[in-house]
Amino acid sequence: MVEITCPERLDSDAANALFDQINAHVGEDLEVDLGAVTFLGAMCVQTLRTAAAQWASDGAKFRILNLSVATAEDLRLLGASSMREVA
Repeated sequence: MVEITCPERLDSDAANALFDQINAHVGEDLEVDLGAVTFLGAMCVQTLRTAAAQWASDGAKFRILNLSVATAEDLRLLGASSMREVA
């Protein structure tokens, strides 16, 4: 299983890098570690949602690790509480 460790801020400036990191592992089981994340913006949430759907479609495992209370709250505020289920 491949693990990606995310930076403190996953804002719109970080979305392309997150997308590239995730796409580099298409077809592989993947864990995304959000333990250091203190801000999770809408573009990165959409990137994670799209990746989770793609991995499910491909039959590969996609997990979010170390979801903090603050990051869970960002997901809730963005209407993406269901993303907590892949954690």
